[in-house]
Amino acid sequence: MNQAIDDGPRAIADIAHLSVNKVVAQNRDNLVVRFPVVDHSQTANWAGVEQNVAVLDLFFGQHADIERISICPGNILAGAGAAALRNAFTAKRSRHKAIERGADVGVMLRPFQRQVAGGLVKLVFHRVGWNDLDIAGDNARRFITGGNAVPGVRTEHHPVWLHVLKVARSTAPPCRIADNSDVAPEAVENETATRNALFAEIERRIETEDPGAAFDWLIERLRDSRDYRSMFEARLMRKRYEMGLPLLQPEGAASLPEDARQEYQNEMIQAARETGGLFLSGGDILRAWPYFRAIGEAEPVMEALESAQGDREDADGLIAIALQEGIHPRKGIELVLAKHGMCRAINTLGMFQIQKDRDQCIALLVRGLHAEIVDRMGRAIEGEEGIRPESRNLPEMMQGRDWLFGEWTYYVDTSHLASILPYVPETDDQEILELFVEMCEYGKRLSANFHYKGDPPFEDAYEGYGRYANALLGRNVDENLEWFRRKADETDVDRYGDIPRQALIRLLASVGRYGEAASEMEKLPRELQSEPLTIPQLLYLSEDYARLREFARESGDVLAFAAAIAARSEEGTKKKEK
Repeated sequence: MNQAIDDGPRAIADIAHLSVNKVVAQNRDNLVVRFPVVDHSQTANWAGVEQNVAVLDLFFGQHADIERISICPGNILAGAGAAALRNAFTAKRSRHKAIERGADVGVMLRPFQRQVAGGLVKLVFHRVGWNDLDIAGDNARRFITGGNAVPGVRTEHHPVWLHVLKVARSTAPPCRIADNSDVAPEAVENETATRNALFAEIERRIETEDPGAAFDWLIERLRDSRDYRSMFEARLMRKRYEMGLPLLQPEGAASLPEDARQEYQNEMIQAARETGGLFLSGGDILRAWPYFRAIGEAEPVMEALESAQGDREDADGLIAIALQEGIHPRKGIELVLAKHGMCRAINTLGMFQIQKDRDQCIALLVRGLHAEIVDRMGRAIEGEEGIRPESRNLPEMMQGRDWLFGEWTYYVDTSHLASILPYVPETDDQEILELFVEMCEYGKRLSANFHYKGDPPFEDAYEGYGRYANALLGRNVDENLEWFRRKADETDVDRYGDIPRQALIRLLASVGRYGEAASEMEKLPRELQSEPLTIPQLLYLSEDYARLREFARESGDVLAFAAAIAARSEEGTKKKEK
């Protein structure tokens, strides 16, 4: 049967782009075959020895044979926000192939010869049992996967029940009783004897007492022994007994009458909430999360994540929950930064295209990068002058110390600085903008060896983003706007496109020059007249309702015309009232 894989140029066709997560409930053992394709991660017409391949851990856990083959994370492209096509034709060799392993790769790798591996075929044999979901986890290749391992195979279970079954059957050790006053001490020392004694006690209670009370006793025992997975199952079994449903392998909840289905689902939700809470109370966020995810309650896990530290053994799993599941991106970036460093954190922000709490994520990286520069520059000054400066302001630290900057001297990886500066237009936080300005001033002092030419209007990133940040801070606004306007007018559109004018429009809107932004946007092709706002929106914000009315009439925009007339009428009413 078809397996969800990344479909590359040499991969077998007609297989969907889905990610592997769980095997749905079914009655027979199945053979699942996976065909991964290892390919170069950057745009190229041919493989080059100087092209870096950024390999993010947990996406593709394989050895890279350093003699011939470079490994990349499938369709995850290198670089922040990169969007490029890979080389459609890759070389094959009969030896030195990549082999599977479960380790993480977190360094920049380079191909050692002008070829990469393409179309490698790997057969992965999974034994699929009844309700045995996510049997392997596959975390060595991904943060958290999200699709079915066997596309097209469905289950009769209700979605919530199916998801909770996945948790219940795959995330906890077998049932063990830690303290049982009814079991002889010598039996406690032997696990088999303990289990047999437990079975006997359950049998005795069910036969001599009310079975419901026996289930209650079992649930309490499992709770006391911290076997929360089995406790969850026992709670559901207790409910099925109460409702007269089959105790094992029941039909899906969807087949129940409406009133019974709702009653059963309510018990599942309460059981999942209790189970997740018990795992959280023991600090086990990874096991708690699937229960809360199943019932759509992320807040308890978010609160638990907030206090998590990057030195935890399960930090990568927490990163997966925070970022891939999207419940706490800022904390996810914080954990990446603590565990893997600035390079990985910057790549992660760009790769995941995080939107929730994006400003906080950017602020976290800016503060971290600025702190690195301050710390390293402070140590250099202390080594030269015998005392570390008290100021943490970069221009103040650099003042009068030209010796800090030699031909090959720098205080933070310049690729990190170049990657973080493009986030300037996305923030309005005054503190973060100040740090951006400081880092741009630092960049200007670096030698020409560390000044990389970009595209207009940021050919000189330190100059361009420094001006942008200063304008957002209200400094020399007219001068800086004129600088960007000149860039927009002088740039070769055929070569560089309209990006300089779009940058100018965004800056004009950010500083409240809506009318000017509308005028500049009218110079763009029609298909580009929408970011960050449309022309009617910009004119409305500028309160130039007469101009908005005329633009709406000329463009045939009935709604904008109505807005202009209504706004002008309201404006006239307010003037009369005054």
